[in-house]
Amino acid sequence: MECEAFFPPAVIGGLIVGIFALAGVFLTRISENWRRYNIITGVLRALYEELNVISAQLDSEMLKGLWDKYEAKKEFWDERKKFWDKIGNEKKFWEEWENSKNEDKAVFSYYFPVSVNFSIIYRSNSNLIGEIANSELERLLVWNYSFLQMLIECYERNNRLFDQYLKAKMSSEKKLIDMSLRELYLLGPILKGNHDTVNGSMGDLMEILKEEIDRRKLWSCKFCNGNTQFSILQSSSPTTQ
Repeated sequence: MECEAFFPPAVIGGLIVGIFALAGVFLTRISENWRRYNIITGVLRALYEELNVISAQLDSEMLKGLWDKYEAKKEFWDERKKFWDKIGNEKKFWEEWENSKNEDKAVFSYYFPVSVNFSIIYRSNSNLIGEIANSELERLLVWNYSFLQMLIECYERNNRLFDQYLKAKMSSEKKLIDMSLRELYLLGPILKGNHDTVNGSMGDLMEILKEEIDRRKLWSCKFCNGNTQFSILQSSSPTTQ
């Protein structure tokens, strides 16, 4: 009776309803964050597979062999350019270069297959990158895919020039042949530099990406097994990301 005097039934009822309402909101938030967490984990797995395919293409034995041949020819022409530059006669260098056999010129003479959908997973989910809650991984993903885009554009440019050269060769248009080969020669170092940059950094990105996927997998297993039901409130949980 004394309790009722201080807390009327209506007040007690309202408090109970309020507590359950707050609990419902809290559980809904947990459920939504957990759903979002799993979506991002799925995206990371898909990105890993996409990068694995791209890495295999860029690091193929065939492509290595083509670049080795290019490097050998480029080394020779670099020395010839140094020689002509030393005596201040760049015109003579180009005359020597143009008078050499086409197969001896330092150009990347290969049509590299480029797909417009090479980074479809990343482009379709780029809005989620900032929610990974791993700053180093976020930075590497953005950096690598930006340079990868530049590399693909370079390969596309090389493909167009190589195609132009082949067509000019078939029609025996010497002027267009020489122009195409010169542009290919000037593009070569840029293409090789971008290729080496992307290929060299791909390993670090995939290693960190795999670590993040494994960490999330381990955390998900603990949560699903009920070993740490309340760990969802900790800083490493999806509710705080």
